[in-house]
Amino acid sequence: ENAVTALKQELFRQSSLADLEKKFQSDIMNNILNGKVHSIQELRRDSSLLGISMDASYRIIAFNLGYSSNQVDLNDTVKYTNILNNAIAIEFPNVKIQNDMDRVIVIQEVDPARKQELKEIVMKIQKRVASTKKDLKVCAGVGRMIEGIEHIPSSFKEATDSLMFIDILGDENEDSQSKIMIFSDMGIFKLLCQLSDEKEMMEYVPESLQKLYHY
Repeated sequence: ENAVTALKQELFRQSSLADLEKKFQSDIMNNILNGKVHSIQELRRDSSLLGISMDASYRIIAFNLGYSSNQVDLNDTVKYTNILNNAIAIEFPNVKIQNDMDRVIVIQEVDPARKQELKEIVMKIQKRVASTKKDLKVCAGVGRMIEGIEHIPSSFKEATDSLMFIDILGDENEDSQSKIMIFSDMGIFKLLCQLSDEKEMMEYVPESLQKLYHY
């Protein structure tokens, strides 16, 4: 009985330490992605704690899920996001992954000399997700490749911007189950991502459509 009790306590301790480490790494990733690291010393420390290089080339990929039903409660959202997270971890080895509400954010170190077919990888992730829940559609927005960890926030913004336009511009796979939007392929739509003021954005909408919208 003493051995069983000791084993339970040790397993609980290990689980608690793993949870703390996961939260700690998540906080560090959040700071790097959102440009909240304010000195080169902090950046060196955080990159060391995450186990990533300061000077490597990176790109950010933002994933989320589309649902065939509009009624998905919070518990289901968390469950499905975890399914997506696990599928990404299998198809993208050696990347840093963070759950961000209903999104999964990936920091991927890339080799500029090596071409990687992202569309094929997204299709594989879709198949893994669909094997668990058939009516889930994987969507991926991809930021441009950047050099140096300090430029990660710009690729992160591009990845999230790509997700905003994925229903308009995204490439569907053969089965129309998954979609991917690469920021560098967005053309003139990239200009809209630079506008944060709704009034400025309305300048690009024809007056006739504005009247219809207000009506």
